[in-house]
Amino acid sequence: YNGVQYGNVKREYDGHSWSRNDRISAGLNARYVSDKITTTHTLGFRWNRNPGSGSVDAENWSRNLFNSSSSVSSSSGRSASPQLSGRYQIKFDPRWSMFTSWNYGYSHNDNHSTYCSGELEPIYNSTEEDVHTAGLFFVPTFKPSEKYFAQIYLSSNMNWFSTQYAGSADRKVDQWRGMTSATLRFAWIPSKKFWIDLQPGLNATYWKVGGMDYSKVEPKGELNLFFRISRQLYVTARVSYFSLAPSASQSGDVMVQQNELMWMQGNPSLHNEISWWQSVDVVWMPVDWFNASLSSKYSRNNNVLVNRYAVADAEYGGVVNTYMNGGSEDRYSLFGFMNANFFDNALHVQLQPELHYAKSYGEYADNISRFRLRGGVNYDIGNCNFSVSYNGPEKYINKLGMERGWHSDQWNFSFTYGNGDLYLSVGVSDIFNRSFKSWTELRGDVYSSVQHDYSIGRSLNVSLSYTFGYGKKVEKGIDIDSPQKIESGALGS
Repeated sequence: YNGVQYGNVKREYDGHSWSRNDRISAGLNARYVSDKITTTHTLGFRWNRNPGSGSVDAENWSRNLFNSSSSVSSSSGRSASPQLSGRYQIKFDPRWSMFTSWNYGYSHNDNHSTYCSGELEPIYNSTEEDVHTAGLFFVPTFKPSEKYFAQIYLSSNMNWFSTQYAGSADRKVDQWRGMTSATLRFAWIPSKKFWIDLQPGLNATYWKVGGMDYSKVEPKGELNLFFRISRQLYVTARVSYFSLAPSASQSGDVMVQQNELMWMQGNPSLHNEISWWQSVDVVWMPVDWFNASLSSKYSRNNNVLVNRYAVADAEYGGVVNTYMNGGSEDRYSLFGFMNANFFDNALHVQLQPELHYAKSYGEYADNISRFRLRGGVNYDIGNCNFSVSYNGPEKYINKLGMERGWHSDQWNFSFTYGNGDLYLSVGVSDIFNRSFKSWTELRGDVYSSVQHDYSIGRSLNVSLSYTFGYGKKVEKGIDIDSPQKIESGALGS
């Protein structure tokens, strides 16, 4: 740092943080229904704001690297996103039908952050961004009988990002990303006791960041089996293979400063993650008021996205945190679920024990096994629902063993009311105010950290929505699609 090489630098800090977020969503739905055609058009708007979040820390640097006893960080931002979509269901005859849809969205995002340690010069970062997203979806269906049907899924999604950085990075990053998918689905249903669903396909992913291009075509597929052993017992099995592309916020060709010794850098050369996923579910329904299930799942993930910490060039100093593809990991899970209903299905009691095992391979190879218990009680009365839930403590590993963490248990409460047009939801986290605790440990070649967090007080969440009807509502159950959050291309968002 500043031309001086240090063998080890340590920062100890103790502080508190706060966050705020405001969001407004609105949607307008127009639908036409006839015997053979159903069309739906939706106009939506989503507005989101961070009016001010931040943290204040008391800190101590080893080797007296910085003459600082405290640091302050703050952030704010907002986004506005109009969206438009259309959906069309056409029935040609009893055997042939078609579903198609399209969507377009635009988002303008502004974000600002400041970090200041002692009397050092503040570190300022700002992004102003325009995002366009568009998609097409097309599904023809052929169903000659009740015993089998065939479908072709064709979809294409495109995203364009233009992000202007200011502060520690002063440059504009343009990128576009797309994915086109084709899937052939064939389902055979010889009886009510057995069916098979096969879905082979191809995914084409492509993107361009600055002067770099990437494109790849990969296979994908899914196989589903269903066995009804008796009226009370049935089994389902699933095998799937798919790829997951990195996000625009990870692949931008830019580097920004986060604090005195840490920089973050995007990586335009990232590749897709590849995953195998297998599961077997057993469901038992011995009586009307009770049911139980047991699910086993296994996943194999390759090219897992991780963070790489390396010594920065002399002109920057400190450490650079960048994204990269790592090795592989295996994850095994066993879920139990029991549900009992009482008082004419007004009272619901659930219990869910879980057993997990994860093993990662590579430089930070690690493994972990854990047991977790979750449960809850729900009570319905009229248009109201009262719910109390329990989530047991949990430990985990992420990023191929680089990150290990734990959090304590928590009791939560929620109340909902809905009458068709008005919907009100009130949620309270940590209802017994037991101070939710967690810790995260990160280990890397040139950087490691241990962070302990304590959440003081309860958390309150209130959601209110109202649907205004105009014209003839042909279906009482029509729901208006809520505007979706549009992906950002800003680094680290």
